[in-house]
Amino acid sequence: MSMIELACVVVGRNLGDAVMHAASVERLARRGFARRFVVWTRPQTAFLFAGLPDVELVTSQFPLGTVKQFGWREAVTFMRAARAIRARAPDRSEE
Repeated sequence: MSMIELACVVVGRNLGDAVMHAASVERLARRGFARRFVVWTRPQTAFLFAGLPDVELVTSQFPLGTVKQFGWREAVTFMRAARAIRARAPDRSEE
């Protein structure tokens, strides 16, 4: 079985979920699950993934969780982030 080149992890929920995902991504990276990871998360939780090796961050607000205001600006940023992820063509995506 060949190694996955790029894995995408979507972390759109709140801080607690992001903490658990950060630990999971760190373990997956150490075990060689993929050569590189792209993590799509909220700007407020990006710091959890910033120090991880071979992890690229894409940030935007998500229309779920505790976000009370998700207007057209947030929607445009969300769609740009989705396009950026799609352009990278990940081999595997997980939420």
